[in-house]
Amino acid sequence: MFLNGIFFDYITWHYSKALTLYIRLLNTWWWYIISLFAIPYVIPQLFTPYKGMLLAVEDTASLWQKYECYIINLVSRLFGAFCRILVLLTGCFLLCVLVIVGTISYGLWLIAPFLPLAFISLGFLIIYATL
Repeated sequence: MFLNGIFFDYITWHYSKALTLYIRLLNTWWWYIISLFAIPYVIPQLFTPYKGMLLAVEDTASLWQKYECYIINLVSRLFGAFCRILVLLTGCFLLCVLVIVGTISYGLWLIAPFLPLAFISLGFLIIYATL
């Protein structure tokens, strides 16, 4: 009788409170990854210069100095875009991993209480088949 009550209490906890805690944990991880990689802030600033470094050229500068300034500013923007795209792709990859692992572990969580019974039955079947 005592074990029956413990098993019923465990099943009740497993499918009610623990399941909602697991969903909240996944939600927390989702927002942590989004915040860690600053995904909402990286997208609008994709092509801004790296560390805000822009060179300004005077009006009296030669054509070569203007060209040099343009190239440096272009390289700074491309390097900034490369860094931000790398951060964005890493964040999106980790979000995809979280969704896949979370879905698989959610499915395992749903069948976890019945796995010991299934493995014991499978063990008896294997023993019976080898006799």
